[in-house]
Parts: sequence; C-alpha cells; structure tokens
Amino acid sequence: MTSKKINMKSLFTEHIQILQTSASRFLEELDVKGLVISAGVDIYRFEDDMTLTFKANHHFLHWCPLASPQNMIVIEKGKKPLVLAYVPQDYWHQTQSFSGEEFWAEALDLRVCSVPEEIWKYLQDNCAGFQLHGPTQHTALEMGLLPLSADLLNRLNWQRSMKSNFEIESSVQATAIAARGHVAAKTAFLNGCSEFEIYKEYLNAVEALEKELPYEAIICLNQNGAILHYHGRNKREKNGKSFLIDAGAQTNGFASDISRTYVSEKAHPVFKSMLHDLNIAQLNLCEMVKPGLSNLDLHLQSHTDVARILMDHDVIQGVSLDAIIENKLTLDFYPHGVGHLLGIHVHDVGGYQMNEKGDKSPLDPRAPKLRSIRKYDTGNYFTIEPGIYFIDILLNKRKSLEFSENYNWKLISELMPMGGIRIEDNLLVSQNGVRNITREYLP
Repeated sequence: MTSKKINMKSLFTEHIQILQTSASRFLEELDVKGLVISAGVDIYRFEDDMTLTFKANHHFLHWCPLASPQNMIVIEKGKKPLVLAYVPQDYWHQTQSFSGEEFWAEALDLRVCSVPEEIWKYLQDNCAGFQLHGPTQHTALEMGLLPLSADLLNRLNWQRSMKSNFEIESSVQATAIAARGHVAAKTAFLNGCSEFEIYKEYLNAVEALEKELPYEAIICLNQNGAILHYHGRNKREKNGKSFLIDAGAQTNGFASDISRTYVSEKAHPVFKSMLHDLNIAQLNLCEMVKPGLSNLDLHLQSHTDVARILMDHDVIQGVSLDAIIENKLTLDFYPHGVGHLLGIHVHDVGGYQMNEKGDKSPLDPRAPKLRSIRKYDTGNYFTIEPGIYFIDILLNKRKSLEFSENYNWKLISELMPMGGIRIEDNLLVSQNGVRNITREYLP
C-alpha cells in the first residue's frame, strides 16, 4: 500500500502543542512548578565495562525522539520545551549530531552539552522545585528537584493512550515496515527455512538490527509455537509444518506488534481448520470494537469464540459451551489476554486506569492475564490477539482435574507437535471509526 507524503514536521509540532497544553494543565492542577524528564543512563553489565542495550525512558520519547542516554527535557508552563542534549567529545563511540533540519527541531528548544555536569548545573540553577521522571546518576534531591508524584505520573500515563496524529502516523509507518518482515518470514517458512534463517530474513526485510526492534521477535516452528514468548532461534530444524511469528517494528519510538500463524501442506488438517476459524473469529472481534466497549468484554467474547472452535473440532467433547466458559476450560488452551494498549511501550502504560487521576478498576478473576480493562475511546491504539495453543504444562495438569474425560486426548496428542495459533492486529479508534491498521498492509 502506497501512502501519500506526510509532513512529519507539522505533525510533530501539533503533537508537542497537545502535550504542552495538557502538561500545563497538569502542573497547574497539582501546583507543580515544572517537569524534568530524563532519557535515562547507560547500565553496565555486572563486573564488566560493556553496557546493556540502551532503551530511552518512554515518557522522554513521548516528547523527543532522541534515543540516547543522559538527555533531559525541561517542561514548564508557558515555555517551549527545552532539550538538554548530551553530545560528548568522543572518538571511541559514535555521537549524535544535529543539522537543525530534524523534523522535531522547530518544536523544541535545544541546548547541547558536552559533559553531563553541564546538564546537572542547568537543572540546579533553573529547575528548583520541578519534579523529575526517569533514571539518572543522581537522585532528584541531589539535583535540587523533587521526585515525581503519583498524581502527575497518572496524568502523563493517561495522556499516552490518546494518540496524536504524529503518533498515529509513526505507528502506521511501523506497521508497514513490520508487514514487509512478516511477508519475508512467511516466504522463508514455506521455503523450508529454519527459525534462525527466518529471523534473518525478517531483520533484512525490516532493515533493522535486533536492538532496533520494539521487542525481541518470536519466531516459532512446530511445537515451539506453544511457548508464548519463545526466543530459541533453532538453526537445525527445517521444513516446519506450522509457523508462528510475533514481530514488530518501530518508527520514532512508536511500535507495531503483529502476530500471524501459517501452515505447510503437511500440517495436521484439524490444525489447519482451527487456524482458519480463529482468523475469522479474530476479524469478528476487531469488528466489534467501538467506543464504550471494554477490553474485558472483548476478552470474554474471545473465550466464547475459542470455546466454540474447540467444540467444533472435537478437542473438547460432551460438555456445553456454557459449561466450558463457566469452568474456565478455555484457559487450558488460551492463557493470555485478548490485547493491550500499544505505543512507545509494546504493552503500553495506563491499561488499568479508569481516568487521568489514576483510579483503577478491580481486576476480574475471569481475566487474570489481561493487560487492559479499559473501555475503548477515541485515540486508543491497541492489539487484538486471540490464540489457541497446545501447551503440555497446562494440559498435563488437566489430566488430574475435573472434565479430563471431556478432552479428546488422542486428537490433542496429534496436535501437540503443531504448537499453537496466534493472530494479532493493531487497531486505532479514530474520529471516523475503528481502523485496523495491520490489515491495510498484511492479510
């Protein structure tokens, strides 16, 4: 799909205006002088001079796309946000440079500092009484700042779930990139490649290093698809019968998160049929989404859909649909939630909040692994990802429990080597309705 040329500079300027308006209101309501957000610092491996892969603080990235350590941003009422950028004089490592042509340059003031002490001195001289969010080498009090209050953090987290046009476009671009990778991975699977080879094809197609992905990609052949967060990269096993991929990309710090399951001609026919039916069920769940519907309601519907598929394919026999749901039998095959908020964090913040003040709804025992119980609202960006898996730990436990006699153990043993099925799309609730961004780029 070819998209029209987007003016990211204009979208980012609008994005900062939205953030600044909201932040000014938050600071006024809470009687806070200002806010300082740290991008974070390098973390060294234990007893080593090598650092872990740096990931910038998510709230810093919400304001500025500089994904390097030691940077700070200063936010106060009535002033343009100020980025204190750490650019050392260094010949050991590559350092960032600024041309002034960056899409974000006009929306933010920039002050380049060659040593961290310059940043700390500016904060001590100009930001006394401001609240600090993010990790630094010093405590907030050492810098003359105050720790971030829960009241302010709740408001910042709540705002993250209402996507600006800049965030939406960044997320769309991340989806388009990931879709290229998924197509390449599917082709590699059908050509008989190993997990390791498939993963290399994915990285090549998205033109990214592993550290540049929003999360470690999940590439599963056969029974490995029953390990929900599998990262094995098997190099020897090839010509898989089933293939589950959960992999995304990111643009300007904003992530996509997509899952698909594919089968070869040698796959078990029941597994093929279940994959077909779960894809239909997943699309129906996406169609159900509307403002006011809660993620919990959609999650419960997804369990009804999974129960029906298990019954239709004789995986569970001799028990009614209502009994399957009432006794939570679907949890043996579908132990995770139907979806989560998506953004800078793949499992983004604010999923349990009911409002910007931070009031939380109690967890529902019917959905112990659900990452968001919110009602969908305009601006929300999230995943829908039902699944069906044949997980030996869960199914072996069932053998000593009630309803074991209703499980078709012969068929289950045949399906175990197929692993599992997961289908995941990224959706946006917009002013014009619900948009399934993933399906614009990937069937």
